[in-house]
Amino acid sequence: ALGEVLVIAQADPDSGSMRSAAYAEAMGKKIYVLPHRIGESGGTERLLAEGRAEAIYDVDAFVGRFAKTAAIAADPFLTFCETNPTYEEAVAHDAETLYRYELEGKITVQAGRVMVL
Repeated sequence: ALGEVLVIAQADPDSGSMRSAAYAEAMGKKIYVLPHRIGESGGTERLLAEGRAEAIYDVDAFVGRFAKTAAIAADPFLTFCETNPTYEEAVAHDAETLYRYELEGKITVQAGRVMVL
């Protein structure tokens, strides 16, 4: 109930994971499943076949969709940097955070513009 989405790695047709899927659907949450060979995960196969879930084919891309959004939303300076300000604008906005984030690898400066990594 606390998450934005439900990810099911594997599920038999009559499993606790399938009950979790039913609760997620009732709460209007998206369901994602990992793909399997035919017959290996009957519950997730059924969710996909019925259009009740989406498959995750690239875990890094999937995680990136949520992780980057959450990190930027929680950090006003990263939100500012998402607008690709000039280096001078970023210094004027918050020089200390700019330098720290650049050293930490959270941002980079390319062609005079600040970019979030």
